[in-house]
Amino acid sequence: MTPLEIGLTLFITLLGGGILFWMIQVDTHFRRYSRDAVAEREVQSARVSLLVDEISRLSDDCTALLHTQPRLHGLITAHTTITRLEQSLEAGGSRTSVREAASDLLVAIRGMLSSHLTDGDFTNAETEIDEGVLALSARLFDLFDALDLASPHNLGLSSLESRRLGELAHAVGDDSWAESCYREVVERIAPGNLVSMRCLAAICRDGGDLDGEAHWVAEQLSQEPDDEELLRRLSLLHPDTAERNVKRLEALGKATAADHSFLTGLKERLHGEAGDQSLAAVEAALEENPTVEQHLLKARLHRRRDEIPLAIDSVHAGLEMPGGRQHGEAWALLAQLLESHPNKLPEALKAAVHACALEAGGTGLVLLKADLLERSGRPEDALDALEAAVEHNPANAEIRSHLSQSHLYAGRRQEAWEVLESAPTWSEPQLHIQKGRLLLSDYDANRDAGHADTDILAKAEGAFRSALDIDRENGLAWLCVARCQRLGGDLGEASISLNRSRRLMD
Repeated sequence: MTPLEIGLTLFITLLGGGILFWMIQVDTHFRRYSRDAVAEREVQSARVSLLVDEISRLSDDCTALLHTQPRLHGLITAHTTITRLEQSLEAGGSRTSVREAASDLLVAIRGMLSSHLTDGDFTNAETEIDEGVLALSARLFDLFDALDLASPHNLGLSSLESRRLGELAHAVGDDSWAESCYREVVERIAPGNLVSMRCLAAICRDGGDLDGEAHWVAEQLSQEPDDEELLRRLSLLHPDTAERNVKRLEALGKATAADHSFLTGLKERLHGEAGDQSLAAVEAALEENPTVEQHLLKARLHRRRDEIPLAIDSVHAGLEMPGGRQHGEAWALLAQLLESHPNKLPEALKAAVHACALEAGGTGLVLLKADLLERSGRPEDALDALEAAVEHNPANAEIRSHLSQSHLYAGRRQEAWEVLESAPTWSEPQLHIQKGRLLLSDYDANRDAGHADTDILAKAEGAFRSALDIDRENGLAWLCVARCQRLGGDLGEASISLNRSRRLMD
């Protein structure tokens, strides 16, 4: 053989041996991988089997939990349904298509209400509402808004379900829905339902609707005519029923000294009654349950009887009670009782300052404080007090007109006009009267200088008549008109206006 043939034979032999070796190695690795794969599959199978068993146990546990805790089933159902409806709205589904899922909405409502096992009376809540229920409720009422649902009228709920839904609405702060739910009960589903009427009264009270509250309290009394708390509440809301209600309490043997004292105070405020019987009723109430208000009522009765020292003593007794010194009306009454005693002027001023600081007594106390400061020789402080009051309440026409008049008395005519012209509104007669006074002052100044300006006089009378356009029964305005007419020489009309003024101011 030639060397070439020998080399070629050797190469082929080596190549065949290499291929054979490679095939043996591949087969060996393949067999090992096959064994590993089988083992891995067995492990994975065991794990899957364990997972299936665990899921099965969890499913059994959840089933058992739902059977033993049906409230959870309702919450889960409600959550699932609400979520589906929310997603439908977010996805741009039409409201019509969502409304077609009304049955789903009802499922959500009933699922949630089934987990809220109360009587629907939020005024007498026995247990706190679950946080999960509150969260679902908030989402549900947001969903109602998105669907333009404003009442449960078409939901087909029972009386209990409507009350529970109303309670949840109140809990999440949606009192309009709460009122709709309770009204649905008393007006359609179960007329005369006490729980619903009690809740409606509470909603009206919270909203400041005293007439509405009185209506529902009266409706409750038609069902429970002997309920003493309802009788007392109606007396507060409708004072014209107080005497009848107290008599009913007396017939029931449940009238207290406080009830008689309340009736006495009411009569004193409405009719000025201050007889021995009224005073005795208040004193009995004070012996039973002394309060600052009872002491003040006693003081007012003494004041009606011109027993000023006794009235002052009663106010002092009220101020000495716990919290009495923070009772603004007590300080206001004390200032009014003391202001006519020159030797007690400092004490009256102190009381007026306290009353104004506690925002008691209204406009009258602000003016009394300024007057007491003036009488105490502190005119600048009096002016500052009026200016502070005007700054605090720019729309108060009476204080503004007094401030303008104070500037006029002090010779500051420009300031008097500026105070008046800066009024935000001219809807009160006092401002027009003060404008007329300033114009009359200008007229008097011109007349004293030797020339009377009839145009100014006509403008002054026009200002007073503007006040009469607002209040035809304003005696002061008629008096000012009479003066203008007298200055203008129309004595006949001046006499008529003066007589009107006297009749109105007597």
